[in-house]
Order: sequence, then structure tokens, then C-alpha cells
Amino acid sequence: MDFNILYNIEKIFRINHYLKNLIIFIPIFFLPNFPNLVSINKLLLAFLSFSLISSAVYLSNDIYDIESDKKHPIKKFRPLASGIINKTQSFYIILILVIVSIFIARLINIYSIILIITYFFMNILYSSLFKKIPFLGDVCIALGFVFRVLIGYFIFVETGYYEKKLLYNIVMFIFFTVLFFTLCKRKLEIKFNKNNKYQGKFLLFYNNNLYNIFINIARIFSYIFYLLLLLIVLNKDIARISNILLFLSFIVYLLILSRFMKMVDKNKDDNITAIIYNDKKLLLYIFFNLILLLGYFFMIYLFKFFL
Repeated sequence: MDFNILYNIEKIFRINHYLKNLIIFIPIFFLPNFPNLVSINKLLLAFLSFSLISSAVYLSNDIYDIESDKKHPIKKFRPLASGIINKTQSFYIILILVIVSIFIARLINIYSIILIITYFFMNILYSSLFKKIPFLGDVCIALGFVFRVLIGYFIFVETGYYEKKLLYNIVMFIFFTVLFFTLCKRKLEIKFNKNNKYQGKFLLFYNNNLYNIFINIARIFSYIFYLLLLLIVLNKDIARISNILLFLSFIVYLLILSRFMKMVDKNKDDNITAIIYNDKKLLLYIFFNLILLLGYFFMIYLFKFFL
């Protein structure tokens, strides 16, 4: 087996970014009952469909950024910039990915088809126009994650489960949380790349102080909707220890975003993912918060099973 081929496929499709699409499964944790096999199968199809359309979006973005990527110390190794594939091949790959993604979405429901198509064209606009407009490009990225939540949530609408208040809080929490991280990433780009030619002239219009204000606004709203979401799922009918887990989760979440902001200011380059991977305290906070949330939902389902 030629591992170089597998490596190139991974680079072209950005398979490592598929983890972002796990957000599709978030609605499972807020259902009154454990989902049936049909719903789980549709969620898996939704994950596959969104992963393929995401690959098409990444490749489309690379076409628009090919010249600037060639001058970037890290992005120059991307498939198009490094010459692994050319533009013509990229167009064919994008076309195939879009067609297969829509076909899979068709097996789920009409909402999935609409969300997949809208997501793709929104990102085409992002790559060609919106990313050059301060803040608007960041909002587009956050909306992309909202689409992921919606495609998962609407699967359960078919089963008769639909709670508008819950959906609203999930969407707003995801939006402001992703916006927070996106703005932090942009802040790093401003800090380290403003004087670099490969970044383009549009970065000169970004204001670091203004970004600090928007980052804090996004963080505060993320806190608010996280708390509101926890209050909605709070279950008064089971042991109090489970609700204590939710309260502790909120405290840890405060620590996660505060720690992340602190590390952004200390970071020595514009690689935002390195902040998460390299900071042991931040990783510990994230892991602990996951344990608290999984522990809560495990107790909920355990309680319902024995009830």
C-alpha cells in the first residue's frame, strides 16, 4: 500500500477536520428519550454528508487562496499550493463531493438537503468575499457550526420531538462559542501576520483593540447561553448529585474560556490549535468538563432506564 497516496488524500479532504462535525450529534444529549436506531443511522449519514461537503468547502477555499498560501510558511504545504493537485482536478473533486453529499442528504430529509446546499454556497461567498470583510467572515464561520447543529436537530423533528426554546439556546451557545474562538484566531493573525505580504491587504483594516471588545462580548454571551442551556436540561426529578455535576460544569467552562484567552495573549504564532494541544491545564479543564457532562447524561439515562 502506498502510504503517500493515503497521506495526500487526507490532506486534500482535510479528514482531520471531520472532528468538527461531531457537533451534529449534540441534540442526542437533550432528547427526553434515547434515540431509536433509525435516528442514529440518519445522524451517521448526516455526519458523512457534512464531512464530504466540508471537504468540498476546504478545497474551494484553497482555490481562492492558492497564491497567498504559496507564500505562507505552513499553508504552502496544502495540496493546491504544493502542487499535489491542480485547479482543474480540484474542480472535479469538488463537483463529485457536492453531488455525493447532496445524494446522502437526500436519504435523510429535506432539511438536510437545504442546509447542505446553503452551507456550501455560503462558504463560496465567504472564500470569495466575506473573509475579506472584518467580522463578517468570522460570523460566517460561526454560522457554519450552527448549520451542523441544525442538521442533527431536524432529524429528531421527524420523530415528533421539537422544543423551540431548547433549540434556540443550543444554537446561540454554539454560535457565540465558535465566534469567540474564531475571533481569537483572527486576533493572532493580526498580531503575527499584519506585516506579512502573504496575508493580503485586507488584514490591515482589522483593529486589535476592537477585536478584544468583540472577543469579550462573545465570551460573555457564550457563558450566558451555556448557563441557560444547563438550566433547561436541569432535572429536578432525579438525585441532586447529577444537578451538581451541571453546576460544576459551568464553573469549569468559565475556566476554559478564561484560560484560553490568557494563552492567546502568550502564544508565539498564529496556530490556535497549538494552544489547546500544548497547554496541559487547558486540556485538563476540557477533559474534566467532558467527564462532568457525560456523567450527568449517563445518570439521566440510567434513571430513566430503571424508572
